[in-house]
Amino acid sequence: MLTLTAKEREKFWQTAELLRRPSPPLKIDKRKGAQWMQPSLRARVRHLRGEEKLRHATVLEFL
Repeated sequence: MLTLTAKEREKFWQTAELLRRPSPPLKIDKRKGAQWMQPSLRARVRHLRGEEKLRHATVLEFL
């Protein structure tokens, strides 16, 4: 789950629309109602040190 400001949320959805595609990028079962996108959206995040998994992350910016 992400918490974004209105400006960040707008940028995220604009980028997601540009990356939209009709089918999953990998061979997996299609999901009813899913919207697929090209897996190229990147973000710079700050997270807790020493964790093996990305936990308690804060999105700093979308790249």
